[in-house]
Amino acid sequence: MPINSVISEWKNKAISMILSQDNILDLFEKDEEELENIVYSNIYPFLYIPYTQTNVELYLNIEVSVPKVIWGAFKGYPQMIIQIICHQDKMRLNKAGISKTRMDYVSELLGQLFNNSDGWSGNRIQLISDVPDNLSPVYKRRTLIFQGEELTINPCEGN
Repeated sequence: MPINSVISEWKNKAISMILSQDNILDLFEKDEEELENIVYSNIYPFLYIPYTQTNVELYLNIEVSVPKVIWGAFKGYPQMIIQIICHQDKMRLNKAGISKTRMDYVSELLGQLFNNSDGWSGNRIQLISDVPDNLSPVYKRRTLIFQGEELTINPCEGN
């Protein structure tokens, strides 16, 4: 089985884990009907870039990287990249007892969900990077990278 055959499975697992967290979903400020359709409208299994500069939204992008393939086998550290993209007008978070930006709070909740978790790829993952930047004049982005333990898959051995 080639390593890239599990990429979609891992992305779907990560999205399922996020969708099970009401505290994260509440931060999108969507009604129940909108939450039913949040995948591909605000949560994407690829690195989505908002086309609009006027919609005031929060987005999550999930991507998986398998950085090292040797002679048809994979040996390396799988990575999950999560981008949090937030319009600057949606940054302010009005939640009692929480004095953080919306983007920082989402980052914290995702860290709690995935860091030291083994539910994503079958091996434990650690947050190794959390970097903010500007995606556009009005959209801000924070990129989280979680790295799994060393993984070896040899398709010749039927793993």
